[in-house]
Amino acid sequence: MENIRYRYSALYKDFAESPELAKFRRYLDVWSWILYNETSDINQQIQECNQIIAEISGSPSKPSGLTVTDWHRAYVRNSPPLLKGKIENLTRTIRQYGKPHISPAPCCTQSRDVGKDLIMTRTIANLPDQSDIHAAHFAEMSNVFEDGLFGPTKEDADTYKQVPPHHDTCALKDIEEQDAAALFVLRRLKPANIFLEKQKKRFSNKPARDQDPARRQHIALSKVLLVLNILTGIYVPALFVACLAALSKIESENLRILVLGIFDLVLTASLVFCVPRLTRSQIFGITAAFSAVGGVYIGAKSDDRR
Repeated sequence: MENIRYRYSALYKDFAESPELAKFRRYLDVWSWILYNETSDINQQIQECNQIIAEISGSPSKPSGLTVTDWHRAYVRNSPPLLKGKIENLTRTIRQYGKPHISPAPCCTQSRDVGKDLIMTRTIANLPDQSDIHAAHFAEMSNVFEDGLFGPTKEDADTYKQVPPHHDTCALKDIEEQDAAALFVLRRLKPANIFLEKQKKRFSNKPARDQDPARRQHIALSKVLLVLNILTGIYVPALFVACLAALSKIESENLRILVLGIFDLVLTASLVFCVPRLTRSQIFGITAAFSAVGGVYIGAKSDDRR
C-alpha cells in the first residue's frame, strides 16, 4: 500500500453525492470501429454463401441472381454440406452471444453478438451530456489534475477540463434542462460562493477546513431554482396587471393598441428567457392569448367611452 501515492476517495464521494458531476469517456469511435469490423465479418460470410448458391442454382455464364435470403430452411436440409455449414456459421455469427465456435472462416472463430453491440453503442451514445455548470465545477477540481494529466487515468486533462464538455464524454445523470435565466445566475455562482466563504472566515472562530475550493457549494441548485420560481410567480401577474393599468390610463385607442403590442414583445422575450425548450407554436399560442385578453379590454373600454 505504500506505493499508492494519489488518493481520490473524496472525488468518488462527490460522484456518489452528485452523479451529475461524474464525467466519463464514451469511446464512440472505438464502438463504431467494432461495429464496422463485425459488419465486415458478416458481409464476408454472406458473400461466401451467395457464391455457393449462385454456383448451385445457375451457371458461370448465367448467374441465377439468388442470394442467401432466398435460401430457406426447407431447402437447406437438402443442400450441399458446404453451403449448409456456411449458413449455420452465418446464423451463429449474427445470433451468437460471445461464445466461441469452430468455423471454416478464421474471422468467425470468436464471433460477437452484433445486435447486442449495436444496442450497447446506442445506449452509450444516448447517455446524458454533462451540463456546462458541472463541467466547469469538474474542471476546477485541482486535486485530480496534475502536470496536464487527469489523475485517475493519466489521460490528457484537456478532454476532462473542456467547458462545454468534450463531445465524447458523458455524465451518469442529467440535470433538468434550465432556462436562460437560471443559467445566467448559475454561471455567476462562483463569485457569490467566494464572497460567502470570505464572510464565513471573517465571522467564524473555527479554522477553515482544508478543502478544494471547487467542492465548496454554499448556494445549492435547488435554492437558486426556488428563488427564481418565486420571482417568476411575482413577475407574471405583475406584468399582466401593469399591462391593464397602462391601458386604462391611455385615452387614445391607437396608442392603447401600440402599448399592448409592446407588452406582447415583453411577454415573448420573457418566455424565451425564462422557459426552456419552448416551441414556436407555444410562443405563438401564449402571446395570442395574452393579446386576446388585452384586445377584449381595449374593445370594452372603447365601448364605454361611446
